[in-house]
Amino acid sequence: MPAVGVVDYDPHWAKLFETLRSGILPVVADVAISIEHVGSTAVPGLPAKPVIDMDVVVLESNVRIAIKRLATLGYVHRGDLGIPHREAFHVPPGSPRHHLYLCTSNSLALRNHLVIRDCLRANSLIRDEYGELKRRLAEQHRDDIDSYIAAKTDFLLAILRDHGFTDDILGNIQPVNQRRAERSNGKALDTRKERVATPEEAGPYELLARLYDQGWSGFADRYVAFLSGLLRSRGSLGASILDLGCGTGTLAYALAAQGHRVQGIDKSTAMIEQALAKRSEATAPEFAVQGIEELSVEGPFDLVTCTFGTLNYLVEPEGVQVAFGRVRSVLAQEGQFVFDSNTSQLFEAHHRGTLERDLNGELVVQELDYDAQKGIATTVFRFPDGRKEHHRQRAYGLRELSKLLDAAGMVLAGQFANLQGRPFTEGDKRLVCVARQTG
Repeated sequence: MPAVGVVDYDPHWAKLFETLRSGILPVVADVAISIEHVGSTAVPGLPAKPVIDMDVVVLESNVRIAIKRLATLGYVHRGDLGIPHREAFHVPPGSPRHHLYLCTSNSLALRNHLVIRDCLRANSLIRDEYGELKRRLAEQHRDDIDSYIAAKTDFLLAILRDHGFTDDILGNIQPVNQRRAERSNGKALDTRKERVATPEEAGPYELLARLYDQGWSGFADRYVAFLSGLLRSRGSLGASILDLGCGTGTLAYALAAQGHRVQGIDKSTAMIEQALAKRSEATAPEFAVQGIEELSVEGPFDLVTCTFGTLNYLVEPEGVQVAFGRVRSVLAQEGQFVFDSNTSQLFEAHHRGTLERDLNGELVVQELDYDAQKGIATTVFRFPDGRKEHHRQRAYGLRELSKLLDAAGMVLAGQFANLQGRPFTEGDKRLVCVARQTG
């Protein structure tokens, strides 16, 4: 068995990923939605085996062409190795140590990788606990990589469960590591018999994206008026704008139509696909798949926006602080950061029971629940074909957000209860904030 060597985090890993990415991107640029740094080396401060894990994300229709393009660089296709919608490769001889996978944008494998990575980046307590576990298991299974990986499974499954993965979904993940443990004990398995169907449950916006504009696009017009007033007051015409959690791009397109240079990012590949489908002019916004906590774009920006409850999807306060710090790093010295939040009062009043929505002729049912003690709101969308989609949000109020802004080097310049400018008071259901850099 290969040896297990877990070492302290090395900042060079991030640079090595960028080097590998820059070598791969030219041959897949027109088919890849993104190239993600995943696994433990993607988490600052986390001990790891010094091997870079990478996911090239593509649409299902582009898998074959991407495999052929990667072959021109020396990547030898190995098949999915029993994991649906995730193609593995032998890496070119002499290249830095890394694993390369080709994942479809709606795959469980990709969602698994990104949720765990983002949780560990956002929560230092979970990261450190996982780091200690890795070191202990590496010592215990020093010469057995398969048993080492299998022994971490329960910890990782707990993270996924806390982020909305149901037992049905987790049941499709656990057998993969179980097979590794059985293989390390000498049991030969035919992985073709272990393949499982794509689960009926999906993460946020994987299914809803194609219907989103039918039910939730009206907010953009109200925000455009509010943001235009802010920009005019500072003389920022033709501004550079970054829209975080841009969704299907409704607000980004509206701002671009006013002559601003706009870039939108969203964690949901499906939402970005919808945004890109609307492009028709050279002046249209640029879009990329990217989470707020991992924001990595070239600034500075005159205005950064994070609207329509996007911030509430960061269910760990530490993740919000990380996101605020990333925003500050790309915000112009005199720039403004506009974001909103649903407060506990909104979830208490409106986030219980069942709603039915007719979205473009499809009856979609929303099941709503709010845990007031934890401040966590859950939504399950049920679709006519039997599939369902899970969302989790956390309520944030003015005091908590003010502290998180301060910790990130920013300060509130205004707080409102609506987009007409009414001052916010405790007890209001929505909070709209304008922030800037400290000093």
